[in-house]
This record gives sequence, C-alpha cells and structure tokens, in this order.
Amino acid sequence: MKILGTVGENKNKDSKKISKDDKSEETLTSNLPKVSEEKKTLLNDQLAELSKNPSDIYKYAYDMLVRENYIEAESSFKAFIGEHPNDPLASNAYYWLGETYYVQKNYQLAAVSFAKGFQRFPKGNKALDQLFKLALTFISLGKNEDACSTFANIFHRRTGRRDFPQPRLFTL
Repeated sequence: MKILGTVGENKNKDSKKISKDDKSEETLTSNLPKVSEEKKTLLNDQLAELSKNPSDIYKYAYDMLVRENYIEAESSFKAFIGEHPNDPLASNAYYWLGETYYVQKNYQLAAVSFAKGFQRFPKGNKALDQLFKLALTFISLGKNEDACSTFANIFHRRTGRRDFPQPRLFTL
C-alpha cells in the first residue's frame, strides 16, 4: 500500500492553497456589483409599488405557491386578504390560502380558510371549489358527517335538488 503523505507535510501545502483561495475569493467578491443606496431605495420603492397593486400581490403569492414556498405563499395571501378583502381576487386568495394549509396537513386552518372564503363569497369564482376542498378537509379531520353534509350542499348548488343520492357501499 502506498502512503500518500503525512499530516505534517499536507499542512504546509494546504496553507499555501488557503492563501491562494483567499486571493481568488477577493477577486470574486471585487467583481460583484456594488448595490448603491439609490438602488436600495429603488428596490424598496418597487416593493411598495407592488403592495399598491392588488393583482401583483396576488400573482406573487400564487407564484410562491407554485414554487412550493408555502410559508411565503401563506403570508402573502394573508396580506392580500387583509389589505384587499373586497377585491375580486379575494375569493381565489381564500381558496389558495386554504391550499397552502392543506398541503402542509394543517387541516384545521385549511377548513377555516375554505369556509371563510365560501361564506364571504358564496357566488365567487372558487365557491364550489372551496366547498369541495372543505369536504375533503373534513374527511382528513375524521369529520365524515360534516364532509357528507358539505358534499350534499355541493350537489344542491350544482343541481338545484335537495334529494342527495344515498351512498352505496361497494366491496372490493
């Protein structure tokens, strides 16, 4: 077996390498653009401008959800709902906020979000979707009777009929 060196010999060689790496790190950081105070102010102004336009906040929150950054999506949807509760996109925001909770298995908060969204916007763009996800959330919470009643509500809203068909038991 060939010995590649000893610790003492490598120590001196490594110290030279470290000093070379330090120089190359300095070179790398010196080539980075410096952010001036004017640019920092410009970035802050852009963020402030974003908060003035509700659809931009909503798009940002939805983008965070698509990127699976659920924490950022959650806080952005909450901010949107808080700042623009009557915006036409608020119904959608409640739904997607509920989705952020649902995918994280936080079913209690998901149920609250889906229910609030439906209560505030019963004829909204996501009304039936919110009821459906509320029913699925109830199932996840073990509240099967609530889930069945929510499914019956969906059936009634879709068909206008109150005679919800009785479920059939299937054997596999």
